[in-house]
Amino acid sequence: MEIDGKAYISDKHKAEKFAKTYRSFSKLPTRKEDNNRAAGRDDIPYEMIKNLGPKAQDMLLDIYRRCWRGEGIP
Repeated sequence: MEIDGKAYISDKHKAEKFAKTYRSFSKLPTRKEDNNRAAGRDDIPYEMIKNLGPKAQDMLLDIYRRCWRGEGIP
């Protein structure tokens, strides 16, 4: 992943950059908890995942399935 000319290779750094980008444009609150549900290490709140549109839900489900099949984290 490349942002502003800098490459991010580790999954941890990619997740951190994704979370930072998400927080910058999200209209949802970036709380650590939502109805007693804590955000993961990526700081993405449950509300964001809950409110994804159908296309984004399908894409996320595909990522989860690939991970469970042992294809690694994209």
